[in-house]
Amino acid sequence: MTAAILFSSLVFGTEKKSGAESRTVVVEFVVGPDGKPTKIRVVEAADKKLAESVVAAVSKWQLDKKYAGKRMRQPVEFQLDDELSKEKKG
Repeated sequence: MTAAILFSSLVFGTEKKSGAESRTVVVEFVVGPDGKPTKIRVVEAADKKLAESVVAAVSKWQLDKKYAGKRMRQPVEFQLDDELSKEKKG
């Protein structure tokens, strides 16, 4: 299973702009018998708000039931443009 499939609800652009800041959130979850993610937890995150957004998005996913019972770990990379980066630092 690829990140493109898992994170189709979190598309923020794929090109890194000059001066853009990158942030990564690593999330782990278990796929329930109905294909819904359960036991969602953030493994690594430099930013609490981004981590909360990823958890909220993951909780809405519907995965293939063939993954039921599987533990999955997925990094999600965000590219913050110059404006957002300045807000975070300022």
